[in-house]
Amino acid sequence: MIRGKPSAVVTLALRYLGERGFATWVSVLAIALSVLLVVAVGNINFAVKKTAVEGSIRYPLLVGPEGASAAQLVFSTIFHADKPTGTIPFAAYEKLAGDARVLAAYPLAMADSVGSYPIVGTDASFLRDLGVGAAAGALDIAAVGSAVLGSEVAARTELRVGDSFRGTHGMVGGEDADEHAEVTYRVTGILGRTDGPEDTAAYTSYESVWKIHGEEAGEEKGEEKGEDKYHLGAGRLTAVLVRTANPVFTAALEREATMTPGTQGVDTGRAIRRMVDYLNKGERAVELFGALALAVAVAMILVTLVMSLSARRKELALMRSLGIGRLTIASIIMVEALVITVSGAILGVILGHFAVWWSENLIKDAMGVAVEPLMWTSMEGTAVATALLAGQLMALVGLVWTYRMNLVEEVSRD
Repeated sequence: MIRGKPSAVVTLALRYLGERGFATWVSVLAIALSVLLVVAVGNINFAVKKTAVEGSIRYPLLVGPEGASAAQLVFSTIFHADKPTGTIPFAAYEKLAGDARVLAAYPLAMADSVGSYPIVGTDASFLRDLGVGAAAGALDIAAVGSAVLGSEVAARTELRVGDSFRGTHGMVGGEDADEHAEVTYRVTGILGRTDGPEDTAAYTSYESVWKIHGEEAGEEKGEEKGEDKYHLGAGRLTAVLVRTANPVFTAALEREATMTPGTQGVDTGRAIRRMVDYLNKGERAVELFGALALAVAVAMILVTLVMSLSARRKELALMRSLGIGRLTIASIIMVEALVITVSGAILGVILGHFAVWWSENLIKDAMGVAVEPLMWTSMEGTAVATALLAGQLMALVGLVWTYRMNLVEEVSRD
């Protein structure tokens, strides 16, 4: 007798699911795909927010060329995910470095790339400030042409300390990208892993960038040369990252930089908050889309469940004649729904984290952020809870349908 034996209820439920194996797997996959979407997007959004917030804390002020949007400057200088938007005079850096309100200022000169990774001209203090040290060699970019590679650049290009490489003028794939045929860089060190955008860049001194582009200017002297936003002759920088003593100084320096012809200041904290607001809106859109996909999956499962119950009317009637009550039969239905939704949720979580792990390098190359494939986010928890709740609501509908059936009359019609 089934009554009072939960194991028998579970066994029967699994048997029924096995009898309609194709429909069961389609239902599980439908739920898994809706959970997968939310898990993957939630993980990526978390990584972007984390990197953005850390960058705004480390560098509360960014000074770049006027005319560019705050988002462009943040993405090109902090994330290395966009092209430089112009140049500013080196005097802007010197002024900031000598300002008593500034704790640290770091010059950036970006015009070239190696592979698909930017070459950033800066000074050794910027590399030391990252606090991760050197994984190999030394953080030495004093000599012209010396370079320190981010951990991801070193791994993907297979360059080692002592190796040489040629930089490409502009961003690889751009219309004006071309190799610096006469200039080579020598790898002097590999930066320790930061799990941030610094892993996807190569670093040299800004003097090296000036020398390389100064030589190009000499070679092209007398020729007609159009405007090139990547050209960094002596005395020009792409941007300056600034650490100030307090937020009041940040606001004052931002205003001063914006009022100076040729430059503009960006409060990175404010820019990041706007970015996070947009990401939050994106999260809500993904959650809505995931909920709609889940609703479609649940509706499909409900239809197949009701059809299965209808096909099993005779068997259910026999169970009733043996003294098995409606509650036991309803329990079988609830276990069926629970198995489908739990299996779908677990599969969706596994596939979602696998998708993030599989695309980890692609995300880092495209967005300059390091994802954590095993990170559990609030979006993920919401998706799993919603899937389980939806499954039980589906079972409740089936339960009501079962309670309202007069199984003896249904069988007598056959």
